[in-house]
Amino acid sequence: MSASTDSSPVSAPSFLTIFKVSRSWRFPERVKPENYPGLLLWQRLRGRSESDLLLIWWTGREAYRACGPDQLRKDLNADGIVHDGAVIEELARKKHWWQQPRKFMPWAAAILGTIVGVLGNLSQLETFGAWLIAPAGAEIFVSPLPVRCIQNEERVIEFKIHNTSTGTSTVTNLEASPNKSGVLIMEQKLGPLAPLTPGELRSVSCQVLPKAAGKYTVRFSGEIRSGRARSKAILAAKSIDLEVWPALDERPDIKLEHAGGTSASFLITARHGKPPTKRVRYQATGPENLTFIDIDPVKPKESSKPGQGPAVIVWEQEATPLEPQKFTLYVSDKAEQSLEKWKEYEKQITITTESVAQP
Repeated sequence: MSASTDSSPVSAPSFLTIFKVSRSWRFPERVKPENYPGLLLWQRLRGRSESDLLLIWWTGREAYRACGPDQLRKDLNADGIVHDGAVIEELARKKHWWQQPRKFMPWAAAILGTIVGVLGNLSQLETFGAWLIAPAGAEIFVSPLPVRCIQNEERVIEFKIHNTSTGTSTVTNLEASPNKSGVLIMEQKLGPLAPLTPGELRSVSCQVLPKAAGKYTVRFSGEIRSGRARSKAILAAKSIDLEVWPALDERPDIKLEHAGGTSASFLITARHGKPPTKRVRYQATGPENLTFIDIDPVKPKESSKPGQGPAVIVWEQEATPLEPQKFTLYVSDKAEQSLEKWKEYEKQITITTESVAQP
C-alpha cells in the first residue's frame, strides 16, 4: 500500500478506480503516488486467475480525470481499466442497489477484499502506518577528510542527509556555523529543502568564504519531520574540518627530522593555496656556525660558504596548489651537538618565500 506524501491534512477517499494487472506485475520504480495530485493510496488484490486487481483511491473524480486515466494506465504498465471509477458516497446513496447486482457486486467485492487484504497482511499495515505515523529519523554524513580552501576565495562544501524514516520527511532549521571567526558562512540557514523520500540520500551545498589562514570546523544541525502525523526529531550535528591555506605560504613549517653528532636534516613543508606565479623562490637562513649542505629534491641556486656570515641557501620550485610541498634541508655544525641543541636550531632557522617569473 502506498500513499501520497504532501504535508496537507489526510483526506477521506471519495473515489475509487480499479485497474487490471498481471500476476507478475510489479510497481514501476519511476511511479510515485506524490506525482499524481489527489491520489491517496493504492491496494493490490491477488486474484485466483492469471490477473490481479489494483484498487486506487482518490480524493475525488476530478483528481482522477486530471491525471489522465490512459496515461496512468501506461505509467503503471497495467493491462487495462476494469472500472473507470465510482463515487463512494453515491454508491452509499443508491436506492434499490439489490436490483442492480451486476453494478454493485464488483464494488462490494473490491471494498470487502481491500479490508480483508489489509487486515490479513501485516506488511501492508506497516506500510500504511509508515505513511501515516512514520517516526522521524535522518542522519548527516560529512567527509572524514579535511576540506582545503584558499584564503579569501569562496568555496562550496558539501554534505549529505540520509532519510532513515519509513515515511517522506522534511528537513527544517538546517544551519551551518563555524567554530570560530575567520570563516564566513554565506548563508547560515540552508534550505528550504524539498521533501526526502524514504531512504533518500540528498546532497546539500554550503558556500564559505575563508578570511584567515588556519584550521576550522563548520557544524551542521537541524530538525526532521516525517509521516502524515509530522513526528519530529533533532538531527545529530556533524562537522566538517576546513584547512585554509594562504595564496602564497610566506612562512613554511620547519621540523627536525634526524640528528646525530655534527649533522642533521630538517623537513620543510610549504602549503601554497594559489601563488601569483607558478614558480616559488625559497630561502633558508640560519646561525653563522651552521652550514647548509644541500636541499632535496631540488638543486640549490645559491648557498653561502662556511664562516662568511649567516648560513643561507636558495632554491626554486614550481608550486603545487593545495598540495603540501616538502623539502629536506641537510645541515652540519663544526662541533658535535646534542639533540636538544639541534631542536634549538629548529627555532632559529627561518624559511621565506616569494613568487618569481618562469626562467
